[in-house]
Amino acid sequence: ETWYDGVDSDCDGASDYDQDGDGEDHDDYGGADCDDEDGAINSSATEIWYDGVDQDCSGTSDYDQDGDGADSEDYGGDDCLDSDANIAPGLTDDATDSLTDNDCDDLVDEDAIVEGSLLFTELSRMSSAGGTATHSWNLEANWVEVYNAESFDIDISNWALRACEEKGTNDGTGDGGWTEVDGVPVPDWDQCDEIHWVGISPDAAVIVPAGGYAVLCQNDDGSIWDDPTQCDYVYTDSSAWTGSSPEGYAYANEDTYWHHHNGLLALELDGTQVDELGWYELSTVDGPWPRSVRYTMTLSLSAYTASDNDSADNWCNSDNSLIWASSPTDNFGSPLAADKSCP
Repeated sequence: ETWYDGVDSDCDGASDYDQDGDGEDHDDYGGADCDDEDGAINSSATEIWYDGVDQDCSGTSDYDQDGDGADSEDYGGDDCLDSDANIAPGLTDDATDSLTDNDCDDLVDEDAIVEGSLLFTELSRMSSAGGTATHSWNLEANWVEVYNAESFDIDISNWALRACEEKGTNDGTGDGGWTEVDGVPVPDWDQCDEIHWVGISPDAAVIVPAGGYAVLCQNDDGSIWDDPTQCDYVYTDSSAWTGSSPEGYAYANEDTYWHHHNGLLALELDGTQVDELGWYELSTVDGPWPRSVRYTMTLSLSAYTASDNDSADNWCNSDNSLIWASSPTDNFGSPLAADKSCP
């Protein structure tokens, strides 16, 4: 047989344009067979993905199984899940498909997050838990609670916590406090003595449920916590959280504290601030921001907004009926739970 000349030289009655006999003519001669020398390749064949062969003659990439236009990251592309066309670089990543990284950037649902989506609601600043004296504070017992104000769960993997230490007060003692405007101290990142960043590792899978809480802590040791499971992320554990976030912040930072008279905390997603909390003291004894040994600083239940949690009037010492640590004596607070409305 002389193929493709239009003559059935061997009188077999078969198409002169179907050399491999798979029932499809060569695509150069009006058919759909893209390789007329291989009977396993034609438009009706089952595609075998990632072998470099276009078995079904679709003309599309053999490394893009879900057909979303992006090759699998396992084969030189940047599609992090090549079995789902709703996941690919460049797609919108909102809460429609909650807790899914739709755009393959190692952040989850970031297009749905706005300022105030998460709020700082409680800080352990001067706890004696795990210490050696009942009225001296232990830095290892620092923790911060965040609240999810949205109607959908939020994955804070690869978010960043930024902590500032401004060690003085605004009464002339110590090494100085914030600059005052009209007699009121104004927390300012540019005046921080030290700034520490910590990324939240994706390995931790820290999910803040809608209307619920998560706790980031200095230490989850049982000598500190009555219930160590109340700590969702240990931001100092460099042995567990290696690597760094998309912003380049390490997943563990052993120097992150907020026990000083003046301070600033920020929770950030991809460089965008979601909540910020700044505090100050006008003396080493009195407020206006609460700072008492064994008591957490808690946000009033009536002030769960990004603007209301900026006011010292909406913060108070935790309820003394709520105990989160009892060694060497009772420490008061309510990690992972609502506390009270402040007077």
